[in-house]
Amino acid sequence: MDSKVRVKAIATIITAVLLILVVVYMVNERQFSRLFRRRRTSGQAEATVAVSVPTVNKDGVFGEQIGDDLKAFLNDDSFFDGAVPGGDTQAMNAAAGEIDPNNYAVMMSPKVVDRSIVISLIDESGAIVTGQGFVVELNDLHLYKDDDRDGVIYIDELATGSYKLKLQEAPGFRTQAEAVTVEVN
Repeated sequence: MDSKVRVKAIATIITAVLLILVVVYMVNERQFSRLFRRRRTSGQAEATVAVSVPTVNKDGVFGEQIGDDLKAFLNDDSFFDGAVPGGDTQAMNAAAGEIDPNNYAVMMSPKVVDRSIVISLIDESGAIVTGQGFVVELNDLHLYKDDDRDGVIYIDELATGSYKLKLQEAPGFRTQAEAVTVEVN
């Protein structure tokens, strides 16, 4: 390789690297100026104290983090308003004396979203029933189970048409006997 070509190649590479550095600086000019400003002021004799100004939301509660344990609310019995996440709705309502545990009605509340059906399993008061692996039968062919026991069953990617949903019996529950027909468009 000729020495002139080598010099031109090295000059081109250096120019390209400098051009990239200039573009990166221009795009991130604010961040660089803050970074350099911090370095200059940190060497001064003045001590600056960071003051955290608490913000108050519409309920009058401060929005600041208190403490370092971000999961501490899980140990606070009053955090969940008397409901235990993932708890058994039937057992909680029976313990509270609200229902007869041998006569607990469960109904389907299906909604069509795009090409999917979302079935909420609700009790007589309209609350979602959790803690039970309910099974819904689709067109007398397919079974869909509430594996996570959250009281909601999802049936995705359905073709356009009419679907018949039937809630299968579950021990300890009076389930909705009649089938529900849903139209997916």
